[in-house]
Amino acid sequence: MSTNRPVLTDEILREALLELATGPDAGELTASVSRSVAATPQRGGLAWPLFDLGRRTTLILVAGLLLAGLSAAAVAVYSGVLPRPVPLPAAPSTVVTQFPDGLGGYVHTAFPPGSVTGAEIPVLTSNLPANAAGLRWSPDGSRLAYVTREAPTASEPYTNTGVFLANADGSDPIPLELAHPADDVFASGWWNGVIWAPSGELLAVEWVRTVCVGADCPEDGTEIYPHGIEIFDAAGLPVAGWDMGSDWTTNMPIWSPDSTAIGWQGYLTEDCGFCDVFRWRTLTDDAVTSLGLSSGGNVTWSTDNRLLVSQYRSERGPAGNEGAITQIPERVYSMTPDGTDVQDVPWSRAQVPFWSPDGQMLVAVDPVAGQLIVLDLDSGDETVVSTPPGLSFEQWAPEGDRVMLVGNPADPGAGRDIDAAPCWPCYLYLAGLDGSDVLELGRAEDFGWMPASVSENASAD
Repeated sequence: MSTNRPVLTDEILREALLELATGPDAGELTASVSRSVAATPQRGGLAWPLFDLGRRTTLILVAGLLLAGLSAAAVAVYSGVLPRPVPLPAAPSTVVTQFPDGLGGYVHTAFPPGSVTGAEIPVLTSNLPANAAGLRWSPDGSRLAYVTREAPTASEPYTNTGVFLANADGSDPIPLELAHPADDVFASGWWNGVIWAPSGELLAVEWVRTVCVGADCPEDGTEIYPHGIEIFDAAGLPVAGWDMGSDWTTNMPIWSPDSTAIGWQGYLTEDCGFCDVFRWRTLTDDAVTSLGLSSGGNVTWSTDNRLLVSQYRSERGPAGNEGAITQIPERVYSMTPDGTDVQDVPWSRAQVPFWSPDGQMLVAVDPVAGQLIVLDLDSGDETVVSTPPGLSFEQWAPEGDRVMLVGNPADPGAGRDIDAAPCWPCYLYLAGLDGSDVLELGRAEDFGWMPASVSENASAD
C-alpha cells in the first residue's frame, strides 16, 4: 500500500480550526503542499486519507467541512431535530394507584397489565414512608420520585413537606434541595407532580404559590399565582430553574423527546378573552419560543419531535348552571417546534381529541354515549370502544397502547372537576385501544406508571 497519500493529521486539523476561527486571511498559512504526508498512527491507528491537494486548499476544505458540520449542529439544536424518533417502551407498565389509608398516609396498589386484581408491593411498602404520595418512576426504571405530605386538616386537604428521589424500589431516598417551599410543589393528583425527562436523567418539579404574601399581593386584590420549574438530575443535584410569573395553565409542562428542552402553556389575554400560548426553552438558553394558539388547547411533544395540538373553545352552561363548561374541538394539527410545517388533521367528532405520544393516533371520550373513540391516522380506521358513562380522558400509558379514563359511572355528570361536581376520589378505568378490555381499577387520588423492569424485580423480591 502506498504511503504517499496525504492524510488529515492533527497538525492540519489544528490549523483548519484556526482558519475557521480567525478567518481565511488571518495570518500566513504555510504554502507548502501536503503531497508527501505519510500515514501516522493517530486516533488509535487511524488517519483520514485526502486527495492530493495543496496544504492551503486542504485547510480551507477542512475548515469548510467543519463549518458545515457546526452549522448543521446549530440548526439541529435550534429546531430540536433528532436523528431518529425516540422509541416508546416495549413492555407494558404496571399501574400503581394511591388511596388514603385513613391514618394520614397512603396505600399504594399495583395492577399488573391486564389485571383488575391489585396488590401491595411489599418492598415498596417497607421502603417508602407512610405519607409518600405522587409516585413517579423514571422512564428507564432506575429511579423513583415522590412527595411527602402531612395529613389533611379541616382547612387544608394536605400539605407537601418534601420531594424525594430514591432507587426504583424506594430505597435510599434523598431529599431534593428545593429553592421554593415544599408546599408550593404542584403535586395534588395524576394531572401534575414530578415530571421525568424521556432520557430518565432529568426531572422537573413544578411549583405554584396559590397564596400571595406581603409585597407579592396586588393592591387591587387580584389573585395571582406565581409559578416556575426547578430541574434536577437523577442524582438529585440541581441543574436549572426559572420563574414564569403568573402566565401558566394547569396543564403539566412537557419535555422535548431529546430531553434538552421543556415546554409549558400560558395565556394570551391581550387580543382574545381566553387563548393559550405554548412556550418552550432549552435548559441552557434563556430564550423562550412562544407559539400562540387561537383558542384553548392541549399540546403534546411527540417522540419524532413535533408539537401536536388539539385546540378547542370553551362554552359555559345555561343560566343556573354556568359552572358546567363544554369544550368544543376547533382544530387538530401538528407543527415543528419553531411553529412551521403546520399539518392539519381532519377531525369530525364532537369531542376534543388527545394525541398519542408518537403522533400516530387520536382518542376522544364521549361520556354520554359511554364510548372511547380511537382514530388511527396512518390507516384512517376508527375504533369505538364501549366504556361506562361519565368518564373523561386523563393519560396515555407510556407505551402508547392503553389510556387511563376517570370518572364516576354512578354520577356521570361529575367528571373530575373538583370545584363543580366532584367524583373525588375518582374511579380509574384502563382501556385498551382495540376494544379488548376496559378494566376498572377502583377509586384513587393518584396513580403512576411503574416500568416493567421495576415490577419484575419487585415481584422477584
